[in-house]
Amino acid sequence: MLNISEAYEFEQKKIERNNMLIKIFSLSEAVLSFEIESKKELRKFYKGQRGILREINKIELLQSKEYTIQRQHQIDDMLKQIGSYTPSKYITEILERSNSCKKSIIEKNEEIKQIQEGIPQNGTVVNYKIKLSNLNETCATMAQKY
Repeated sequence: MLNISEAYEFEQKKIERNNMLIKIFSLSEAVLSFEIESKKELRKFYKGQRGILREINKIELLQSKEYTIQRQHQIDDMLKQIGSYTPSKYITEILERSNSCKKSIIEKNEEIKQIQEGIPQNGTVVNYKIKLSNLNETCATMAQKY
């Protein structure tokens, strides 16, 4: 028969496990925020790329009417800017923080597994199951599955 002190110990483990899940969900939310920030910068980059190509097209039209070497140099210089994305220092730092959060999620998942082992699977104080998908996935990768 299970006594109150043993039941209390098991209930504390469940609470500890649930608190760990709360931390994991907070970390996952942070990862998502970091990814959104990096995608915003990438969107700005693509918008700028489209702008450069539109300017090149305007110059090319002028070249078709009257060719000049100056305009050709201008086009050549502008073409060097196409496709050369380098993340800003801010985004690089954000991606590092995101990776750190992802590592913490993996560690916390391992801690949850250890906590789960200390909770009985049957009896008076049973361990209810929590279905965890891959917590390292982002919403975008999860959505791609459907």
